Amino acid sequence: MSGIRHTAAVPPVPVIPDTDPEGAPAYMRCPMEGRAAETAYFLNGKLPRIALIAKGVRFPEGQWVRLVGDQVPPALVQDVAAELFPALGDRRVPIATLLTDFDVEEFEREMEGDPGRPFR
Repeated sequence: MSGIRHTAAVPPVPVIPDTDPEGAPAYMRCPMEGRAAETAYFLNGKLPRIALIAKGVRFPEGQWVRLVGDQVPPALVQDVAAELFPALGDRRVPIATLLTDFDVEEFEREMEGDPGRPFR
């Protein structure tokens, strides 16, 4: 055996993002930026609201999680939300339809004025 030692390059270890006191990773606390890449239903669990957001339309303020595509019936979308997010309980989450940036502006104004009232 020769005195040469072979070593393999080791890739860097990924850094785990900081977490808040409740345990949510930092990237989950950031508001959504940009525009929807596809027309789909999204959930904001803090409001709580579900929104059908059209492709190319900007996201409202807050963290929005994609639920399902736009071909799913609204009643089934609510069932999916309840199954994936048990904290929502048995209550039905209102669904907003946001097809334009103007719809998003109106939705945000509605949420500022009365978060308990469903958007139409």
